Amino acid sequence: MVTGGAGYIGSGCAQTLLEAGHRVTVVDALLTGHRAAVPKEARFIEANLGEREKVRGILAEGKFEAVLHFAAFIEAGESMRDPGKYMQNNVSCSITLLEEVRRAYARLSVMIKPEYLNAMDRAHGIILSAMIDQAAAVAANSMEDDVLLVELKINYLAAALPGERITAEAKPIDIKKTLSLWVVDVRSPSGKLVATGQALGYRRPRRES
Repeated sequence: MVTGGAGYIGSGCAQTLLEAGHRVTVVDALLTGHRAAVPKEARFIEANLGEREKVRGILAEGKFEAVLHFAAFIEAGESMRDPGKYMQNNVSCSITLLEEVRRAYARLSVMIKPEYLNAMDRAHGIILSAMIDQAAAVAANSMEDDVLLVELKINYLAAALPGERITAEAKPIDIKKTLSLWVVDVRSPSGKLVATGQALGYRRPRRES
């Protein structure tokens, strides 16, 4: 399932997946994307990720192996003029999607395969995997709250060698009632910092049993 698959990046990802032999379902509200950009071989569903019941139905019907999320507004200038619009679409809709993915599939694993990375990122695939795994673990294992990982930003500092046993560690830097921010550091076996990133998580109080 590729959300935002009618956009520039999402449609390219959908095409790459199809060429690799995968079956692809594109979900896009066509707010900024174009129906013509969706690969002909992909199944297309027009839907807004804010429509919880519709998202739930798509996930239940699809039985997907993976969900790749590209549905977001990207205009920096507009985001400053109308931040509420961007908060609703980029954050709230992402949270709805994550909640419904977790509801549909008891466990969600994130895997990065080299063939899915572009040439620029391929050398950093091992770092990217460690960064995502650690950020997802922090989100999943928060002791006090139910946390959903919303966004991850990465700054590569050095390359890691294939097979190198790199380690990642996440530390909270800003904990608020509903949103929390962690810094995630990735180090080589010698302790050298090879990447650093920030993980944004949505914190939802656990329900009393």
